[in-house]
This record gives sequence, structure tokens and C-alpha cells, in this order.
Amino acid sequence: MPDEKENLNYKALIEHSSDAIVVHDLEGKVLYANPAALALVGDASLEEAMKKSAFAHLPDNIAEIGHRDSKKLMEGQSLPPLIAPLFLTNGKRIEVEVHANFVHFRDRPAVQVHIRDITHRKRIDDILKDKFATERALLNSPIEMAVLLDVNGNILNINDNFAAILGKPSQDLLGLCIWDLMPADVTAVRRDFFHKAIHSNQPVRFEEKYENKWYDSLIYPILSNQGKVLQLAITARDITERIRFEEALREREGEIQNLIDHSRDGIVITDEKGRITRWNKGAEIITGLAATDVTGIPAWEVQACNVTTEWAGSDPLSWYRTLWSRLLSESNDTHFTRLFDGQIRTPKGDIKYIEQSVFRIPGQRGFRIGAIFRDVTDRKREERKLKEFADNLKRSNEDLELFVNIAAHDLQEPLRGIVAYSQLLINRCKDEKDPLIGKYLKVIETSGLQMSRLLDDLRIYSRVRVRGNQFNPVDMEKALSTAQNNLELAIRETRAVIIHDPLPVVHGDAMQITQVFQNLIDNAIKFCGEEIVPEIHISLESREGAWQFAIKDNGIGIPEKYHHKVFVLFERLHSRDTYPGTGLGLALCKSIIERHGGRIWVESEFGKGSTFYFTLPKA
Repeated sequence: MPDEKENLNYKALIEHSSDAIVVHDLEGKVLYANPAALALVGDASLEEAMKKSAFAHLPDNIAEIGHRDSKKLMEGQSLPPLIAPLFLTNGKRIEVEVHANFVHFRDRPAVQVHIRDITHRKRIDDILKDKFATERALLNSPIEMAVLLDVNGNILNINDNFAAILGKPSQDLLGLCIWDLMPADVTAVRRDFFHKAIHSNQPVRFEEKYENKWYDSLIYPILSNQGKVLQLAITARDITERIRFEEALREREGEIQNLIDHSRDGIVITDEKGRITRWNKGAEIITGLAATDVTGIPAWEVQACNVTTEWAGSDPLSWYRTLWSRLLSESNDTHFTRLFDGQIRTPKGDIKYIEQSVFRIPGQRGFRIGAIFRDVTDRKREERKLKEFADNLKRSNEDLELFVNIAAHDLQEPLRGIVAYSQLLINRCKDEKDPLIGKYLKVIETSGLQMSRLLDDLRIYSRVRVRGNQFNPVDMEKALSTAQNNLELAIRETRAVIIHDPLPVVHGDAMQITQVFQNLIDNAIKFCGEEIVPEIHISLESREGAWQFAIKDNGIGIPEKYHHKVFVLFERLHSRDTYPGTGLGLALCKSIIERHGGRIWVESEFGKGSTFYFTLPKA
């Protein structure tokens, strides 16, 4: 009977315990749960609880520990309390402390578990830990200035960084009122923020300037469990460099904005979705559209409204939408630029030509697009006029060449007749007693031959630019050799000596370049003093992007005052009796060299020979 009475008392004690008590077997099957346990997890009855595992409300990892610990208890081991989360039937999570021990329940081995809800206690512990951690972090941080105050502003703790601002060692500041240690103007501002933090129970953040430095300050109230402010922590971070950088950045942005506002070019910037966010004065003037009318509108809609069909086709909106879709989604290359040009129509109906460059602007949420465009209407008109002028000039040159060829051909016939009959008359008048008759006939013959050569040279000169051959690689060694072969008779008669450096391959008209060599060598032979053997040296120098050729002779030379005349058409420095010729040779050289993108000039002193230079682009 005593055992039965003892069991009844024990059962009554368990039934009325405020702790949740659960008994389960080694497999975790619930054998018993007191009313406190049923109420804690939310089970309606013991029968409902016994349908579930004793570990059903625990996380999987804790349940595994429970199974393992049950075996340890059966082996006689004792276990420390376990702190674990418990998930109630309604889905709520609480924190519990679990004590387990081995028992015999209804003559079978079992585990009796005492479960206590410690959610509130743990929350208090966490708050206290956070408070202590916050205080330690504030006071020990190497980059923060921190002080801990009571509600009256008395210093409870202070780190060395903050103490240095106040000008005293930290231990000498404990117990002093911080408001008595700072200038009145600073104290007034800080006190306002201090009281705001006390009354709101919320942190207060502000920026302030103190002794030529800027600080980012935070007043953080530390509350009791009842929500009353017990202490206040003040931290301050030196942000002087950041403030200076922001001021410099604002100044820089102001300069850039000023440039954008006063630029004659149109400048447009969109957001990441292609909507216009900036439209400067230049864009307004060029397009006739005000910034207020286009801001926030997709760029393709604005452009489609004022573009001509000549540029974007019959469906400008579709054309521009496709274009902008590519711009916003193309490769991740942040440095790409796209160039466009075409026509736009202003609201007044004016047609304008523009050149436009479009580029990416990387941002945090993706790419924005920037565009700069320029009104080139006047330039296009001038280009059109220039093209018309060039076309007219080309036609004029072609007409002139045709005229020269026809004139030269048609004039050659009567000239040949004049020369032929003058030669016949000279032969018939050999026995004529009057010497003047033969002299006059000789003049007629010479003039006719001179006119014939002049017409031939004029025809060649007119063809240099209009009828030249296409440019191809030209071996200058071969061109020089051909020129020497053409002058073989003159070279042999004068015993001229010609030497040359190794010559390169250039890009040009082989026939015309040969003509240049031939004319310059012919001049060097022709304008050599009497009884002097012509010596000609052809040299080469490399210049940036070009070859420089020099043809040096030992001839009579050219006075400096005539250097600018030698390349003028029909210009002669000597009489035909002394040095025969038409005066077109050097002019022809100049025309050929200029056609090839080079230049020609002479350096000479009278009596000391001449050096003719010309350049040709490197192939």
C-alpha cells in the first residue's frame, strides 16, 4: 500500500507540474505526456500526442541527438541539459531547456524528459549580451570615437580616441559631464540630439563640424527591459576626407553640368530602360524639342517622331526600337561607341543633317545610354557644293583634255605641211643669191618643229591627272633603267656618268614615274657646262611615311631667285638657241609627283650644280 500511495503522489505531482514532462521509449514513441506538455506543444489530448514521435517537434539534427542520447541513458550515463528550439503545433518556435533521465515506466525501460520554456529568459540574455558586446565594440573600436553616458550626460566610460578630442586622458574624464567639456555651440546641437534619442528611444544620427573636422555621429540609447533609457552611447567617425571628396565631386559635377548646359552639341542621357533623363539646351536648339517635352519618354519614341524616312525607312518607330534594344542589351563591353548620321525633321518642318555618337554609361542597375549629336547641315551643304564643284571641274578638265588633244591633232596637220614645204623651199633655194630667203625659210622650219614638240608636250601634260594609269607596285630600279634606255643616245654622246643608291618599290603609275626620272636626267645632261662630262647621282633617304629621292648633277646651277619659277608651265630661264626645249619638262614632273601625293623642289647655286628632290609615299 505505501508503494501504491507513493505512486499516486508522484503521479499527482507530475500531473500538476508547471514543467512539461514527456515519457518515451527507446524508439521515441510517446508513452505519457502531462497536461503542461500537451498545452506547451498544442496537442488536444494524450491520445493525439501518443500518435507522434517524441521528437516530432524538434529539428532533425536535434532529433538525431535525442535518439543517440536515449541509448546513452539506458547505458547508465548522465547527460547535461540541452538548449534547443521547439516547433509548436501552430507553427510558432520557442526555445526550451531539456533535462532527460532514465526511468522504468509500467515495468519497461523509458526516458523521462522535463521541458521548460526559456524563450523569455534567453531573449533577456541575448539583449544583455548585445548590450555588453555593443559597449565593448564601441569602446574598443580602433576607428571609432566612443563615449558611454548616463541620462544626465555624465561620462561612464570613454575610449582614448574620444578622450583625445576632449584633450584629457580617458581616466580623468570619468564622472564628468560631457556638456561642460565642449564649446557652447557644439553642446547646444548635441544636447538637442541627445534629448531626441531619450524621448524617442531611437538612435539619432547626424553630421557635425568640430575644430575644422567633420564627424559622422550616432547617439544610441541603451534600454532596460521595461523600455526605459538607462545609458546612451555616442560614437563619432572622422569623415573629413569624405566631405572634401563630396565637395570636390559636387564642384566637378557643376563644371560638367556647366559644359553640358553651354554645349552647342546636343547631349542626351537615358536611364537603364532607355527613358530620357537629360536633354541639354543644345539638343533643344537642334531638334526644336524642349527638355520638358521629352524627359521620361523612351528615346526611340522621341527619335522616331522627328527622323526622316530617308534615314529610318517607312517605319521609324520599329527601326529605332530595334536599334535601342540592341544598344541596351549588346555585349558587356562598356567602352563601345556607335556612330550614326542622317536627317531629322524639326517640329517647324526644317530638315537638318546630324552626326551622332552613342555610348554606354555603366551603372549599378545596368547600362544607361549617352548620345552626343551635332548639327552638320551647313557642312553637308558645303560638301554638296564642293562635290558639285569637283564634278564640274572634272568635266571641265575632261573637256579641256579633249580640246587639247583635238587641237594638238588638228594643228599638227597644217604644221607638218608648213615644215615640209619650208624644207622643200630650202632645198630649191640653195642657189638663191639672196641669203635672207634661206634664213627666213629656216626660221619657218624651226618654228614649225618647235610648235609640233610644244603641242606634243602639252597633250602629255593634260593627260597626267585625267588619263593616268591605275596605281600599282612600281620597282623604282626598273623605272630608272627604262628612263636611261630612253636617253641612251644623249648619255652616249655626252659620256654622262649616272650612279644610284638601291631604290625601293613604291605604289604609283610606272609610266609617269619613268617620265619624272627621264625629264630630270635629261635636264641634268642638257644644262651641263661645255667640255664638262655630266655626273649624276641618284640617292635615297627614308622619311616618316615617305621616300625622299635626290638627283644631283654638276651642271651650271640655278640662281636662287629663279628656284620658284622652274616648275611653272612654259617658264624658261634660257633662250631656245642656247638650251632647246618647250619649258614643260619640270612642270610635268611637278604634276606627276603631286598626283602621287608627294612634293618636288630644287636646291641649287649658280655654277655649283643642282639637286632636285621629290618624295613618294611608302608602299
